[in-house]
Formats: sequence, structure tokens, C-alpha cells
Amino acid sequence: MKFNFTFQESQQLSKVSVKKSHSLTGLSSLSSNTLPVHITDATRKREFAIRYSQDNIKEGDKQGAYWMEKQKKKCQAIQKSVNSRAKALDPHKSLEETHEEKLKQNRQNVRERTKEYRAELDEMQLRVKNRPYLFEQVTKVTGQSSSMFLGHRIHFLSLKT
Repeated sequence: MKFNFTFQESQQLSKVSVKKSHSLTGLSSLSSNTLPVHITDATRKREFAIRYSQDNIKEGDKQGAYWMEKQKKKCQAIQKSVNSRAKALDPHKSLEETHEEKLKQNRQNVRERTKEYRAELDEMQLRVKNRPYLFEQVTKVTGQSSSMFLGHRIHFLSLKT
């Protein structure tokens, strides 16, 4: 089967087979070897909707990334500001300074307690030193009690007579 067409016949065939619709703006490339492909309105609208949707998604992603970056920078700036203000208004000192102060305070407290302990110890030793021995206390108490007994006895006897 061999086709022998003249130039005019092939043009007429291509004109007959390819009719342009008013809604279609273009056809796929036409060459003498390929059959023409018609793009329908639905196909064109679908492709447009897909392209539009993809563009919207890309734009949304770009805006989202931009917003996230902007928020991150805002948060960092706010955090830096808050930290600097907190340091400026914070009456607390650094840990090292606090540690040194506590160490000095503890040493001072130990010195004071030692001084108080020594003073109490000296006071106790002085009381012990000045206190009479136990046997002296016993004789003194015994002597006092016997003298009191005798005193009462004499007084009682004097009243009887």
C-alpha cells in the first residue's frame, strides 16, 4: 500500500483533519510525519488548574519558609533583649562570687563559734577552779547542819528552862 499524494492533496487532507476550534489557541507541533493532536478545553483547563495549584503551593511554601525565618529572627532578638535586661536588673551575682561570699561567711561563723566555745570553756574552768572540792563541800554542809541542829537544840533547851 503506497500512498502517492500530491502536495495539494496532502494540504487538503491536513486542512480537513485539523480543524481549529476557537477555544483552542494552539495545537501541538504539526509536521508532515505526525498526526495532529487536539488539546481539548477540559485538558487545557485541567493543566492550567494543576499549574496554578502547584504555583500556589510553591508560593505558600516560600511564604511559610520566609515567615518561619522571620519568626526565628524575632524570637532570637527578643530572647537576647530579655537576657540582657534580666542581667541588668538581676541583683544576683555570679556563682563564683556567691561561692566566695558563702565561703567567707562560713569561715567567719566558724571563727565566732570557736571564740564563743573557748570563752565558755574558760568560764567553766574558772568555776571548777574556784569551786571547793567535794569533801570540803560535804564537811561544810555537815558542819552547817550540825551547827544548826545544835543551835536549835540550845534554843529549845533555853525555852524550857
